[in-house]
Amino acid sequence: MKTPSEKCPNFVVQNRTKAGTKYFLQFVGHGCRDGIEVGSEIVAWKDLAEHLEEVNTLSNNTLLLNMSTCKGINAVKVTASDGGYPFFGVIGATENLLVTHAIQINEKLYKKMMEGKSLQNIIPEINTELNKEVLFIISAEGFRMLNK
Repeated sequence: MKTPSEKCPNFVVQNRTKAGTKYFLQFVGHGCRDGIEVGSEIVAWKDLAEHLEEVNTLSNNTLLLNMSTCKGINAVKVTASDGGYPFFGVIGATENLLVTHAIQINEKLYKKMMEGKSLQNIIPEINTELNKEVLFIISAEGFRMLNK
């Protein structure tokens, strides 16, 4: 029989993370320079980063974010300072996306991942298929190094 704490989703996630499970989190919402829209509020990237850092630390700094929402690439800006990383890397859109466009992009992304392709190949393929540079992928460490 499971204890009450074992039934809690956070407990399960923590145990799975400690056991080596890696996470790929997708955020759906409107992004901007300052943060991401959650309901009717904008959650600042730095506030979101505080919550993500624990998951990233537990997963041995392998957390990958899919921020293929409007201007989701802005999420990487929270890594510019010193200290822990809130995630390993981020996939983000460089422009505003219509909902239907974001859905199409994510369908392409996940289909290619299920085919076993690497993200380093997937992102340029999708941009080629769209005939423009919409998606970007960068590591938190790489972004921090570029800003020193």
